[in-house]
Amino acid sequence: MKVGDAVTSRKPLTIGPEDSWDLARQVMGWSGVRHLPVMRGQTLVGLVSERDLLSHSGDPARHVSEFMTTPVHTVNADAELSDARFLMGSEKIGCLPVLSGGALVGVLTTTDVLPIAEDR
Repeated sequence: MKVGDAVTSRKPLTIGPEDSWDLARQVMGWSGVRHLPVMRGQTLVGLVSERDLLSHSGDPARHVSEFMTTPVHTVNADAELSDARFLMGSEKIGCLPVLSGGALVGVLTTTDVLPIAEDR
């Protein structure tokens, strides 16, 4: 199975590096997501997770660029899902931004891969 077939978040919400901690928290809370790709224009420059927000909760005006994870592990939409699952497990990460032709096309999360792993 390919990553593109398993990903459920095909039009992921994103945030910019100059946006605030508070905005990232609000977007995650309103949308029920735990990860936000950080985009500068059409380029993926980082990733913010709930854990990042909790670790840097002192100043809600801080810029996302101050606490985002970078560089970001990514996966191509045409990659084998088993390879993405292995990368997530070995790196202990909860999501992988999915790229196609260099453009962000989705976010693969543990929620996407766990049901598939259980089917085997």
